[in-house]
Amino acid sequence: MTTVSHTFTGVALLLNFGKQWIFSKTFSLDIYIGAGYALAPSNSGNSLYYDNYTGNYFSYITTGPDFPLALSGGMNIGIAIP
Repeated sequence: MTTVSHTFTGVALLLNFGKQWIFSKTFSLDIYIGAGYALAPSNSGNSLYYDNYTGNYFSYITTGPDFPLALSGGMNIGIAIP
C-alpha cells in the first residue's frame, strides 16, 4: 500500500453580497454569494496530481491556475441572542 500526501495553499480576495433575516427576534437566516480574484495555489507533491487540480477549497472554489476567478456562497442558520 502506498500513501500519497498533497498540500495546496491558496489565497483569494472576495467581495460578498448577502441578506440576513431575523424571525421572531430569535431565529436568523443569512445567505451570501461572492466573487473575486484567486492567487495561483502553490503545490507540494506529485505534479501529475497538480495537473488534475480541481480548485476546491473549504470556503471558496476557483476556476484553476489558468484563470484567477474565485467564487463563494453559502447559508447560515442560527439563534439570535439579544
